[in-house]
Amino acid sequence: MIEPTVSILVMLVTVTAFIYYLLTTKSEAKDQSYASYFLVILAIGVILHYPSYAPVAADQSPSELFVEQLLAFGKAMETALRAFSGMFNIGAAQQEYADLAYKLAVFLHYLASMLLTFLVAIKLFGKNVATGSESGSTRTDPNTSLLDPASTPSFFLKALITSKSAGPL
Repeated sequence: MIEPTVSILVMLVTVTAFIYYLLTTKSEAKDQSYASYFLVILAIGVILHYPSYAPVAADQSPSELFVEQLLAFGKAMETALRAFSGMFNIGAAQQEYADLAYKLAVFLHYLASMLLTFLVAIKLFGKNVATGSESGSTRTDPNTSLLDPASTPSFFLKALITSKSAGPL
């Protein structure tokens, strides 16, 4: 079980990483803040989810225990990475010995990872949609919008035509 002080420390680090991201203004530094925010949130997720997969030291040899710990670390990493895609796993927080601070820390980790996912999606896709640019575009007039009916072919029609999916919708 994670102590309440560790849970509170994890929550403070999560909020501090988010504030660092918000206060970063330059474009180059903003890209680095995405990476820093991701690494901090990933590490926090591994720390929070490891106890739910950690092996109980039963009658095992040191090599078996080491392998079990590696597998627990891998499962904790998997759970932390899944939070970025929207999968919420409460893990050890649903056990009766988990305290309120730990439950809040797990939930804050989930919110922080989803927030980062949305921020990256907006950064990657939002600018293209807002400015009307598309990858591989041959349009020369930057004033036309993707939603403008006069812009031919429209983005959605072009995406359907160039789609490589095989089979009916």
